[in-house]
Amino acid sequence: MASIDSYRQIETGDIPLQEVHYQEPATQEPPSRQAYSGQTIPNLIGLSLREAAATCSSLDLNLSYKGTGKVVAQRPKPGTRLHPDMVCEVFFAES
Repeated sequence: MASIDSYRQIETGDIPLQEVHYQEPATQEPPSRQAYSGQTIPNLIGLSLREAAATCSSLDLNLSYKGTGKVVAQRPKPGTRLHPDMVCEVFFAES
């Protein structure tokens, strides 16, 4: 049970305050937007599907493709910074 002095402190507002330290949460880009340590999309133009797939796989880069033959276009362009879960679209044509 509380003492009389405790009730007096409440009535008079003499309650000792505790310091509360608030720290802002760390601001970081979510993992899905952090670049892979400076790695960039490779130039896949002229490669076969097998070569393009192996190159993308070595970078943990997802590959989407259309057509057959050799790579004639790609999106995103070579040199774009890699991000987790990024997909490289590759377009093939017969030579």
